[in-house]
Amino acid sequence: MRGCITGTAFEKKEGEGMSRQRDKWVTRVIAWMLSFAMTVSLVVIPSDRTEAAEETTALSYSTGQVTTSGNVDNQVSLDLGNGGYSDLSELKSAGLTKLRVSFEVSSADGTGNIGGQAFVNAKGTWKGEWINVNAGSGTQTVELDLTQFYSKSGQLYNFGFQFENVTSITYKIKEAVLVKSGSSSGGDSGSGSGSSDFGTERDYSSGVTATVANQKSPSNDWSGFEMTINNNTGVSICDWIVVLQVPSGAAAAFKCWNATFVADGDTIYMYPMQSGANAVLAAGTMQNDIPGGGFTAKYVDASSIQVKAVYYNKGTSSSVDYSKGETNDDNTGGSGGSGGTSSGDTTTNKDLDVEFNYAKALQESLYFYDANMCGNLEDTCALSWRGNCHTYDKNVTYTKNGKTYNVDASGGFHDAGDHVKFGLPQGYAASMLGMSYYQFKDAFDELGQKEHLKKITAYFCDYFKRCTVYEGDQVIAFCYQVGDGNTDHGVWTAPEGQTISRPAFFADASNPATDEVSVAIAALALNYINFGNTEDLQTAKDLFTFVKNNNKACATDGASTFYASRSYGDDYAFAASTLAAATGDTSYNSIYNDYKDNSDNGVNQYWVLDWGNTGALACMLQKDTAKLKSITEVCTNKSKIDGVFNCVRDWGSCRYSAAEQFTGLVYDKLTGTTTYAKWATSQMNYMLGDNPNKRCYIVGYNENSSKYPHHRAASRSTDSKIINSDHYTLLGALVGGPGADGTYKDDQGDYYCNEVALDYNAGLVGAAAGLYLLHKNDETVYLSYAKKNATNYSTKTASATELGAVGVKTYYGTNSGGDTEEEVKATAIKLDSLIVELTEGLDITIRATVTPKTVEQKVTWKSENEKVATVSETGKVTAVGAGETTVTATTTDGTNLTASCRVTVKAAPKAEFVTDQTALTCDPVIYGYEAGSTASFVLENEGNDTGFVTIALEKGTGSPFEISGDTSIKVAASDKTTVGIALKTGKDAGSYSDNLLIEADNGQSFKIPVSATVEKCPVTGITFPTAGAIVAGQTLADSKLTGGDETYGTFAWADAAAKLERGTYQGQVVLTQSVILLSGLSPSSVGS
Repeated sequence: MRGCITGTAFEKKEGEGMSRQRDKWVTRVIAWMLSFAMTVSLVVIPSDRTEAAEETTALSYSTGQVTTSGNVDNQVSLDLGNGGYSDLSELKSAGLTKLRVSFEVSSADGTGNIGGQAFVNAKGTWKGEWINVNAGSGTQTVELDLTQFYSKSGQLYNFGFQFENVTSITYKIKEAVLVKSGSSSGGDSGSGSGSSDFGTERDYSSGVTATVANQKSPSNDWSGFEMTINNNTGVSICDWIVVLQVPSGAAAAFKCWNATFVADGDTIYMYPMQSGANAVLAAGTMQNDIPGGGFTAKYVDASSIQVKAVYYNKGTSSSVDYSKGETNDDNTGGSGGSGGTSSGDTTTNKDLDVEFNYAKALQESLYFYDANMCGNLEDTCALSWRGNCHTYDKNVTYTKNGKTYNVDASGGFHDAGDHVKFGLPQGYAASMLGMSYYQFKDAFDELGQKEHLKKITAYFCDYFKRCTVYEGDQVIAFCYQVGDGNTDHGVWTAPEGQTISRPAFFADASNPATDEVSVAIAALALNYINFGNTEDLQTAKDLFTFVKNNNKACATDGASTFYASRSYGDDYAFAASTLAAATGDTSYNSIYNDYKDNSDNGVNQYWVLDWGNTGALACMLQKDTAKLKSITEVCTNKSKIDGVFNCVRDWGSCRYSAAEQFTGLVYDKLTGTTTYAKWATSQMNYMLGDNPNKRCYIVGYNENSSKYPHHRAASRSTDSKIINSDHYTLLGALVGGPGADGTYKDDQGDYYCNEVALDYNAGLVGAAAGLYLLHKNDETVYLSYAKKNATNYSTKTASATELGAVGVKTYYGTNSGGDTEEEVKATAIKLDSLIVELTEGLDITIRATVTPKTVEQKVTWKSENEKVATVSETGKVTAVGAGETTVTATTTDGTNLTASCRVTVKAAPKAEFVTDQTALTCDPVIYGYEAGSTASFVLENEGNDTGFVTIALEKGTGSPFEISGDTSIKVAASDKTTVGIALKTGKDAGSYSDNLLIEADNGQSFKIPVSATVEKCPVTGITFPTAGAIVAGQTLADSKLTGGDETYGTFAWADAAAKLERGTYQGQVVLTQSVILLSGLSPSSVGS
């Protein structure tokens, strides 16, 4: 059991003599533990130290729920009062150590990542501690360390709390307190009295305390704590021991960093390694190698950990070596050294014989680009663990003057550990890769890297071409970014399953984005120069015309918050220089001449080569070696870490170094000198492991490589703070590296030290290629830190077997060593879910893991019953209908191993409509009616969800009927509504019909026939007219009818065209009232 005194914690397969020596040491530790345990059992923790509530001062705040809107700066600020203190200097004398605010947010809308910070506001001082706000996640707590103000003074205005990036928010403050010395939200302080024989006598006093607090919210995957050790004795102490009482059974899962430990039951004894920077603690709070710990696969809240005591010796040098204890350090926490040295990095094998191999560095550095590919990756990506992602980027549209253009913006590359496709770093990286081949072509060709580089740059350029919007043969726009940084950075998930909204940003006449478009032009032109794709050149020329004909300006939308370029002149000059080289048209050089001496908006020779200053690349093509030298020496003149490594900036020091190594090596090539050869070699060697810790800052290069890059896809985690022990190896990725003071922390959540990005690796590729050519015929290289020649130097690429072990499925290289071994096959497959319950219409993605990780990870998916649920090629299960089915994943390497998940689909809540009528008949009306007759039916929702219905008449506006009331109706579950129909007024006598059409949103429909009758109006007491005389030959129409009662209508002869003979004629006269016909007889006489 790891962490126990006996058992495997101290077992190691070493020489027999060493085993015996280890056994003696274990016996001695047991003796110490028994003695120490008895002493601790006599220590009494005073009751006033065990209840944090008795050690706090409440501040002023509203305890109710509050709903409010953000101000113009999208902030909501709360004044918590000053707690009765008027000056910062009073915090120390009052023993106040923390400002703690606990809150709960039930809902929030904002403009980006919503955060909250507890703050102190005093004269000359404003300081806050930030926490990400997660609405609906329950109570969250943020603590601000007040001890940092102990040396300050100034009027204390107030303590406060502030929500950031909110437009509206509903929250409740649960607690706002000032915490006094000795209390902690995460555990008890050590206190009491006594001594212990832990190999040597130690002092104990309340002057040395330790507290623990949750590293973040504990989980069943990882529960970590951070420790604070305060030495208030006024003198230096050493050989400290912190005694922790942990929950039952938790000690077996314990890990720690920057310390070692032994465990006895549920008691853990943490203490420093003699060589550690924290073995001696001066008066004050521990600053270097701050220890911490945690529990793997176990939920342990820091509040359940008791700090039983802190024991120590007084002195300035450690006298006892306990380095044989257990650390289980997997770099879940910890920090690096300080003072310009990286010696505080304690997690590497300092006995490693580091291989210095620029060929391997070049080879592996290209695989990082496979890890960051976006889109459809089949037959392109060389890594087994990456899959298709963000394929919906193909549906981007651009609208101009009312016309919409479809833009397939799928493909391209994710920027860093996130998934936004930013324009500047993509264009810069693609251009740098192209320039690397242009300058050091032989390195790629000799080492079998040409095809790999070509595939990567072609993938960049194909994306740039699809992002170019034409109208006819003229470019009218260019999509330079897909994805929003704020939205994307707020989610820590693999790209394969993401469906988040990804807005697109375009350069056009209104937003020329000269910088963004220019670097894409350069990449396209260089790809043509290197590999001869004429389509690349034509697109580059078309885009250049677009840039030239528009106003010039940096991009204003999308990237400005994250890649805020201050200059477009350098990019424009670079684009022109590449086209001059590609076409032989020297007129392009005039643009370089226009911007070459403009350091504000052009070629800045006073700053390093990076995505924001591409002027150095233009200088290379223009052979402007004076400026190239000036740019290189920006780095060479910076202060050195460990006396070797020039640090340009804290954030991403390695990326600047790699790019500057490249500029220096190109300068040497152009001038035929070795001005920067030794310097560039020393910088690369430092990054490979020529440093005090033999730390390698290239992932996967050797066992001392950084293991936890800030990279969502590789992490296999849902939180940057949670380490998945089964994470992928982000092969060849260059991490940020040490800060100016030498501090480095291999921490997945630390984007200063462990950020990886397209632009970082671009410099590494070029520098490694140049250094390979420089040293390919050497037998060794000189190590500037070790001050000796390397004992392990090679110019061979890694073998296919070696790279296959870290997820490479497509090998590029020249070393076939070990490649004849039997092909590795899958031995097992498992799913992350074995039972899934879904509601109709919802979906979930199931992930399969094939063992070992070195084999093909792709699997096929199948659903046993697709009427219940379907499954996509990426494992996305979509619920179709109620029932059960089995979803199975099968390996594709010929082993046909399977793993299955049982899927149960429940019917979704839905409305179910019924009617009480199948036909409607209106009561008959008589012609001349003033109001049409009506009919109605009841529509009832017998389902368990609200439904909507629309009602219409089949004949529409031509219908003789009309609907009474609304034609769109919402009906709640178990509710009913009455629908009425009426005959329109003014209808003639006769029969009328139509169909009432009812459509429900649940798919139901009804067709109800509707009918009505208008009867003839009854006529009584009619006086028919008499007929006037006519002469022979005239028709009845000539006989005038008079004296008739025309109340009901008009009279006319039925046979008005008849010609009569002389005599008296009695004929038919018709009374016409609309279609109501009544008839009678009227005599007529005919004269001669």
